[in-house]
Amino acid sequence: MALPLWTKLPKRGRRPQPEKKTPFREEWPMVLDNAVSTRRGKTKDAACLKETLAFITCLKDNNNMQELCKTQGEAVQNCYHNYLAYKEELRNRKKKVTDFVPGISAKDMDPVQLNRFLSHFPHAFKKK
Repeated sequence: MALPLWTKLPKRGRRPQPEKKTPFREEWPMVLDNAVSTRRGKTKDAACLKETLAFITCLKDNNNMQELCKTQGEAVQNCYHNYLAYKEELRNRKKKVTDFVPGISAKDMDPVQLNRFLSHFPHAFKKK
C-alpha cells in the first residue's frame, strides 16, 4: 500500500522560536495583588429545581389541574422555605465571621474570606 503524497513532502510549518533568541521582558510587576475580585465569587444556584420540575411535569400530565398536583406544589413550597432559611443562616454566619478560619484551605474560601486572609500579609509593589 502506497503512502499518500503529502506524507513525503517536507514539513514547512512554523517552528517554535528558541528561548535564547527572545529574552523575557517584564511588562507588569510579577507580584500578586493584595486582594482578589469579589464579583465572580458569587454563584447563582437554582433553588428547588427537582421539585419545580416534578410539579411542572405533574401539571403537564394533568392538563394544568392544580388539585391533582397538591403534593408536588407543597413540596416546592417547603423546599423554597428551607432554601430561604438556609440563605439567611449563611448571611448571618458571614456577618459573624470577622476573621479567616485557619482550618480552611484557600480553595474553599470565598473571596471575602480570602481578602481578609491576604490583608494579614500585605506587600508593596516593585518599582521600575
